[in-house]
Amino acid sequence: MIYQSTVDLSEPPNMMLSYTSEPIYFAGREWVLQGAPSADYVNSRMSIFPHMIFFVGVVIFTLLAYLIYILQHRALSVQKRVDAKTRELREANKKLEKMSKSDGLTGYYNRDYFEMSVQSEVGRAHRDRIPISLLIVEIDNMSRYNAKHGRVAGDKIIRLVGQAVGDTLKRPSDLLARYGGETFAILLPNTRDGAPMADICIKPFKP
Repeated sequence: MIYQSTVDLSEPPNMMLSYTSEPIYFAGREWVLQGAPSADYVNSRMSIFPHMIFFVGVVIFTLLAYLIYILQHRALSVQKRVDAKTRELREANKKLEKMSKSDGLTGYYNRDYFEMSVQSEVGRAHRDRIPISLLIVEIDNMSRYNAKHGRVAGDKIIRLVGQAVGDTLKRPSDLLARYGGETFAILLPNTRDGAPMADICIKPFKP
């Protein structure tokens, strides 16, 4: 039993809430059913419980919506932090990779990377049957210069020489590396004779 009600016919029905059915044709006549709730029925349905249920439902829905918003906001914040950390990690990896290939004093490639590049270019030269040249540039009398002017001044000279030699290389494929203390190495792919480039490299330092 879901609902049971006893109607008191002595009380007038609430005609404002009356209901009239569609016409019904039966036994050759048109019939219309009209119903109106009693006052007791209306009063029982106007109790506070439906309002309380509606209010509780609204509160629960609001709390759930707020909870979902907070969870989405936190998830978005976490995702932003993860993306930022990922970008920082990528940048750190790039810097670390660059540092592993570079010389700390001059900023050009170091000896290890140069030797790896030589092996790769020599293999490509054999495979494609193209020439390759390699130059060694060494600064003379660096030990005497360091003894006279100091190590800091000597390091500055090494950086300036490396920059001057690097400025003479115009092709992106040319590779300059600091091979030793005062020695630079230049790799010239697809170059049959490196003598002209050697003359260009030492020309700024000729007296």
